[in-house]
This record gives sequence, structure tokens and C-alpha cells, in this order.
Amino acid sequence: MKRYLIASLSLLAVSTAFGCGSGSSARTAAREPAQAASARTDGDRMRESRTDYELMRDKVVLGLAKDFRAGTHAGPPRYAICVRLGMRRALTREQLNRLVAVYRRRDGQQFAAQALNTLAAPVGAECGGAKYVPELVTASEALGGRYPLSRLGVAARRLGVTYGPYLGLTCRRPGSTRCDSVGVDLVLRREARAVTAWIAGRRLVLRTPGLHSGEAGRDWVGYLDRVGLGRSGSPFQIPSNGGNRGTWAGSPAVYLPVRLKVSHPDETTVTGALPRVFLSPGWG
Repeated sequence: MKRYLIASLSLLAVSTAFGCGSGSSARTAAREPAQAASARTDGDRMRESRTDYELMRDKVVLGLAKDFRAGTHAGPPRYAICVRLGMRRALTREQLNRLVAVYRRRDGQQFAAQALNTLAAPVGAECGGAKYVPELVTASEALGGRYPLSRLGVAARRLGVTYGPYLGLTCRRPGSTRCDSVGVDLVLRREARAVTAWIAGRRLVLRTPGLHSGEAGRDWVGYLDRVGLGRSGSPFQIPSNGGNRGTWAGSPAVYLPVRLKVSHPDETTVTGALPRVFLSPGWG
């Protein structure tokens, strides 16, 4: 009887342990797909977060490294690495948006390269000398990749703006500020019969077609003269950068407030204000 009782208890213990293990395995197996799905979702989110700003920034820094390898290799020890690390910090999302906007203009790569070199100059000075920074041509080429600019604000969406407003200096010589003239170009989602812009308080009636898509009624352009690019106190004033008066590559950056009034053929009118529109160093 005693042996029978011990055998029964042993069988009960084994069956209980097997049952618990089976249930635990089943629960674990049930959790695994959910955990895997969660991990995949988190991974996808991480990859998505790197598809725009960080990925583009890394491409620009990689291009900068190629420019250094193709250069004279002059400079203090570890100079190129120091500049790469410094530029990685300097290429903020706002700076990258600005550079990509410059690049996307017609013949914009040269202006983007100039702006990159201007951005790299103080970094190079801290690393041992700005004069050792090569021309950042390959780095600027990386700006031509796929990168979504900051989403249009509420005002731009309400106005139906699909491109711009693009602001740029209209001087014939690239990087010059001596023309004292600024142009604006924008494209609308649907046709308009009239567009008026106020740029830093200066009123300007735009005309169509503009210079981006060339589509009448949707692409609009206009110019302002004697804006005060070199005049102290002017909202259009170009900041001094090392005393190089009369030239500017887009850095330090200049932002201007723009207000738009768009009138459509159906007699509806939409107005909106964009408080910070980047002024580009080039036009056309």
C-alpha cells in the first residue's frame, strides 16, 4: 500500500510538472509571434527614423571624407576626422533642410558646396586651420539624394503652396550681394488669378508663369530691388562673415517673414503667413 501511494504521488508530480511546462511553453509560443511582431515594428520605426535626416547627414559626412581623401592631405594629425565629427554636429536638421533647398534649385550644387564650405570653415579652424578644408564637392553631391524637407506648415497647406516660396538673391555673379535684389518663386496646387506677397513688409505683386514649373496660373514669380542687403537695420541685411563684404554663400543664414494672398478664379481668396523663409544665395 505504501509503495502504491508513493508511485501514485510520483505519477501525479510528473503529470503536474508536464502540464505546467506544456502550458508555459504554449504561452511562451503564443507570446513569441507577438514579441517578434513588436520587435519588427520597433525596428521598422527605427529604420524609418533614419531614412530622412540622419541618413542624409551621414551621406554628406561620407562625401566630406571622400573630398578629404581626394585633397592634398594637408593639416595637423587627425585633422580630417576632427572636421568630420564637427560637421556631423554642425549639420542640424535645420541646416540640412536649408542646404537641400539650395541644392534643389537649378544649378544649385555649386551654391550648396559653397554653403557647406562656409559651414565647415569654423569647424576647420577649431581643428587646426580653416585653410586645410578642401572644396566639399562630393559632400554637396550627397544633398541631391532623396530627403523630405520639413513638412509645409499649416499656412502653406491652406494657401495650396506645393513649392516654395523660394527666396534668393538675383545677382548675376554667384554668391554676390551687390545687386541688392531678391526674387521670390512659388508653385500652387491649383490655378490662381492673382498672387500678392509681402516679404519682410515689402509688398510685391507676382506674375505668372514663374521659373520653377513654368505653368501659367500656378507658378508665380516676382522681384524686389533696393532691399538693403548691405544696409544696417534692413531685414534683408546679409550678416558679415569674416569681413568678406559683397559675397555670401548662405551662411550665416538669413530668414525672412513672408505673407501671401492668393486669389482664385472662383472669387475665393486665401491668405497666410510664413514667419521663417530661408533666403538663398543664388537664383535661377
